[in-house]
Amino acid sequence: MKNKININGTNGNLTQPKSIINVGNSGTTLRFLTGICSLINGRSMLTGDSSVTKRPIIPLLSSLNNLGANCKFEHKKSRVVVNGKLRGGITAINGLTSQFTSSLLFTTPLGVYDSIIQPMGLREKPYVDMTIFYLKEAGIDIDFESDYNQFFIPGNQEYRSSNITIPGDYSSAAFILAAASITNSKVTLRGLDINDSQADQKIIKILQDMGTKISQNKGSIIIDGSDLKGIEIDLSNNPDLLPILAVVGACAKGETILKNVEQARIKETDRIVAMRNELAKMGANIKELKDGLVIKQSKLVGNSVQGYNDHRVVMSLAVAGLVARGKTSINTAQSFKVTYPTFVDTLKKLNAKIFSEVDS
Repeated sequence: MKNKININGTNGNLTQPKSIINVGNSGTTLRFLTGICSLINGRSMLTGDSSVTKRPIIPLLSSLNNLGANCKFEHKKSRVVVNGKLRGGITAINGLTSQFTSSLLFTTPLGVYDSIIQPMGLREKPYVDMTIFYLKEAGIDIDFESDYNQFFIPGNQEYRSSNITIPGDYSSAAFILAAASITNSKVTLRGLDINDSQADQKIIKILQDMGTKISQNKGSIIIDGSDLKGIEIDLSNNPDLLPILAVVGACAKGETILKNVEQARIKETDRIVAMRNELAKMGANIKELKDGLVIKQSKLVGNSVQGYNDHRVVMSLAVAGLVARGKTSINTAQSFKVTYPTFVDTLKKLNAKIFSEVDS
C-alpha cells in the first residue's frame, strides 16, 4: 500500500537536540542524521545498538570535516559527535556504501558555499538515482557527471515543501515474492509499481529468470511459483537481496551464485557469513566467497538458528523455515520490526504456520 507524507519546510532553521539521538539498529538513519546534524549550530551526539556503532562511518565523518563540520567518533562511548557547521567545499567519499554519498547530497545544498562531491568506486548506484530524484522533487539544484564520479551542488539552497507519494517497498516485498516462489504458491501483491526505480525492484527479473511466473493486473503484481533453476546473479547494486536470494538458491535446481556484493559484510551483520552459517545448520549446501555465496539445491531441515539482530537475516530464515522439514526457531526475531513490522501477520494471512514469541 502506498503511503502519503506531508512535510513542512523549516527553511534551514534547525535547532540543537537536547539529548543523545539513539538510532537503534538503523545504520541508514545514523549516516543520514549525521549529515543533518552537521547543519546544526552546537553539539549533537548520535549512538545506536552494539551492531550499528560498529558499522563504517569514518569516511562520512572525514568528508563532513572536509566541508567545514567538526565530526568525530568516540570509540569508548560508541557514539558520533558532530559540532556544526558544514559550509561547503570539495571532498572525495568512499563508495562502498551509497549511504555516504546520499548523506552528503542531502546535506550540502544547505551549506553556505558550493560543494563538489567525488565518490570513489561507487556501488549501489540505483539508490543514488533515488536520492537525486527526490532532491529534485524538493526543488534542489544538482549537477553531476553521467557516471556519478562527481557531483556539483550549489550552496544556499532551500528545500521546497511538497506532498510526496511513497511507493511500496521492494526490499520488504522481496520476502513475500520469494516465499511464493519457493512454495509454488500464487500470491497477489498490491501497492508495488513493476516499473519503479527502486534498486531492489530487480527481484522481479531475478525471480523470473529463475522460473517464477510474474504478471501485472490492474496495479497488482501476481506471483505464481513454479520449479526454480539456479543462475548467476550480480548483486553489486542490490546488497539487501543477498539474504533472501540465498534461501531461494537453496530451493533452486542446480547452482546459484551471488557475486560482487562484498558490501553485504558491512550491514547490520556480515550477511555473507550469517547466511552461510545458518543455512548450513538447516542442511544447505552453501559456500562462502569473498564477495558472495554459492548455493546448491538442498533439502532444508528445521533447526534453531541465529538471527544476529538483523531484520533481513531473520526474515530470510523465516522464509526458509516455510519449506524446511520440521520446526525452525530463530532468535533475535524482534528485529524484523525494524523495516517490516507486519511481516509475521502477512505470513499468517498467507496460511503460514508461524508463531512470533515477541508478540505473545
